[in-house]
Amino acid sequence: MRFWSMSPERNKPRTILSWLFVSALFVLCGVLGVLQYRLIGEVSDAARERLRGSLRASLNRFSSDFNTELSTAARAILPVNSPDVQAVEAALAARYEQWKTTARRHQVFRRVAIAEPRENALVLRSLDLNTGALETTEWPESWSLLKQRLERMAWPEDRDGRPPGPPPERDALVFEVPIFGSPRPGPPRPPFGRREIAWLVFEANVPYVRDTLLPEMLQRDLADYQVAVVTKANPPRVIYESDPDDARKISGSADASVSFFDVQYETRQTGPPMRGRGPGGIPPGGPGPGFSPGPGSGRWQMYVRNRAGSLEAVVTRARRLNLALTTGVLLLLAASVAALIRFTQRAQKLAELQMGFVAGVSHELRTPLAVIHTAGYNLQGKMAHNPAQVERYGVLIQKESGRLTDLVEQVLRFAGAEAGRLIHEPEPLSVESVIDDTMESSKAVIDDSHCVIEKAIEPGLPLILGDPMALKHALQNLLSNAAKYGTKGSNWIGIFASRATDHGRTMVEIRVADRGPGIPADEQEQIFDPFFRGQRAVQDQVHGTGLGLNLVKKIVEAHGGTIRCGGPRRHHTGEERADEGRRIHRADSRGRRGIGMSARILLVEDEPGLVLTLSDLLTMEGYTVESATDGPTGLARAAGEAFDLIVLDVMLPGKSGLEVCRELRHRGKDVPVLMLTAKSQLVDRVVGLKIGADDYLTKPFEAPELLARIEALLRRAKKEKLAPVGRFQFGNVEVDFEKGDVSKGGVPVSLAGKELELLRYLVDHRGNVVSRDELLEGVWEYQPGVSSRTIDVHVAWLRQKLEENPQNPKFIHTVRGVGYRFSG
Repeated sequence: MRFWSMSPERNKPRTILSWLFVSALFVLCGVLGVLQYRLIGEVSDAARERLRGSLRASLNRFSSDFNTELSTAARAILPVNSPDVQAVEAALAARYEQWKTTARRHQVFRRVAIAEPRENALVLRSLDLNTGALETTEWPESWSLLKQRLERMAWPEDRDGRPPGPPPERDALVFEVPIFGSPRPGPPRPPFGRREIAWLVFEANVPYVRDTLLPEMLQRDLADYQVAVVTKANPPRVIYESDPDDARKISGSADASVSFFDVQYETRQTGPPMRGRGPGGIPPGGPGPGFSPGPGSGRWQMYVRNRAGSLEAVVTRARRLNLALTTGVLLLLAASVAALIRFTQRAQKLAELQMGFVAGVSHELRTPLAVIHTAGYNLQGKMAHNPAQVERYGVLIQKESGRLTDLVEQVLRFAGAEAGRLIHEPEPLSVESVIDDTMESSKAVIDDSHCVIEKAIEPGLPLILGDPMALKHALQNLLSNAAKYGTKGSNWIGIFASRATDHGRTMVEIRVADRGPGIPADEQEQIFDPFFRGQRAVQDQVHGTGLGLNLVKKIVEAHGGTIRCGGPRRHHTGEERADEGRRIHRADSRGRRGIGMSARILLVEDEPGLVLTLSDLLTMEGYTVESATDGPTGLARAAGEAFDLIVLDVMLPGKSGLEVCRELRHRGKDVPVLMLTAKSQLVDRVVGLKIGADDYLTKPFEAPELLARIEALLRRAKKEKLAPVGRFQFGNVEVDFEKGDVSKGGVPVSLAGKELELLRYLVDHRGNVVSRDELLEGVWEYQPGVSSRTIDVHVAWLRQKLEENPQNPKFIHTVRGVGYRFSG
């Protein structure tokens, strides 16, 4: 329910600020989402690089540890300080047995042998790993490439600039360690200062490496990755795979790879043995591995991929998870904001409805009190000697006091309904008796609206169980609404009761109908809400509290029934009321006109009681009173007729008093306006005065105060109608009408005689709209040949001479279709 004090125009700035705040919140959420998206992207990139760096470090550490494992084992077996091959053979078995008993991984080698160059042939002496004996054997087929390489190294003069043999990567399982003898006579020959007298050859034990060594090392460094190890030979040979079914997939979509199985040893010797080296150019403890092999060096290649997928997939999954969490948080924030907005709007709406209810109740209380108070004042005077008037006022007082009683009872019933005390002990009732009692109690309302009641009750209806007073109140409310609001164009009301069944259950259906225009479809779901009033009722300023239909609904539901608008429905062992659509409408009600006296007053008031009492009051004071009972009629009479004063109610059907006052001022009517209203808040009075009202009086009021305010307004208006001014100034224009002098900014301006007369007439009627007919009569006195076009030309000349911008005049305004208005 919205009244003028809570109009959309007044709430518009607050609404705009609310929506701006909401928009800012959603924009902020969007900005946070974008920033979070970018931040997550940067974090994901950093996480990807960190994972790659960590993986690369783990791979390098693994490669280094594996190479160290093999080179350490080889160094432990290799004899030291042996001047020739015979000494090497003699010490090899002992060193192997010693290493075998002390080493934890003594099964790392499958075969150990010495390759000795003898008379242009490379002899292979294999070590029996069980007995420690050396015996000459044939070269294994798998060592053929190694043999070719060693032969070229043993007889370098036969190389002819060619490499020493196939690359060691092709010898996937075999590596050799050179054994250096005493230096050759003469100057050192690059690249060695000592000569290679033999090579100690090792072949890796693939089953042990695959089943024991690699799993142990991978568990330590790469437990979260799938691993595949292959040789670099062509075609490659699979050495190890952590997930046999995915070996090819791993090598094809690996996150990273590393080369290993690259045993490094010292081969660089350009002069005499370096300090700290043992005989034969070998560092103490034998040749050791170099821990910085070149990129891509090694006989084997290991491919790794994260077990959760590729490294990119892991990062992407983490990024998506972060985005999902962030999006969820932002959505939750947005949903919270939306819920907050919704709850705030509902709270504001409820507050507006409650404030409207308070305003409506205030009006419903103040208006009857004003009628009763004014009637009592009138009865103290001459009215007391007129029995007919006394009787009339008695009926009026009784009617208005009944309105107050009904209002108080309705408010109390609503409070009782909210507290759950709506009905008392139910009892068996006859539907027909309830309807008859209701029609009897509503007789006055029905008679006032001149309605015809059509009643149709099906014979033999079963008794219903209910509270007779509550049911009567509900039916009375529906009949009253039908009589007041649903009889435009047809004063017919129907009330029907019939038997109905639904799924074998016996029910009673009660229907109240009228032939009014109906309730708008978008309001039918709200008409039973507390404090709600339809838009038409608000626009027409129809009085009410918005509680009646809500009470009806609560009463029906308390009896186990249902109710709806627009058509009948059934319910079980209760009652059903379907109130057909109604259009809220107030009929005109005129008060008694007084005889013509000193001032003519227009009273615009929709309450018949106030029209009667105020008309009598003002008539007794010697005023001529005319009345109108709705906004459009009051505006038409005030704009089209001459009145000395207008007494204007704020809440009027069709058009509010504020709108009537605003429209009158817009049309140039400066007749004094005294507003009467039940709204007593300061903001209401300020708004009324700002739109053009001259005074404001709150109901209920004292009659002497009303009369004093009317006299003051009439006296003020009379003073304003003094003789025409002799001197006048507007803007930077000064006019002396007595001397005929006009200046603008101190510079004299020449005006023709009719121009000066026209200006004087407009100044004398400043603030009012002057029609062209008035100007023809007042300035030109209907001279022959003078038309409205002549007036327009003279006005244009005045604007040209006196206005700063003739195209956009500040003082002489055109009122389309009427005439001109001077503002200054």
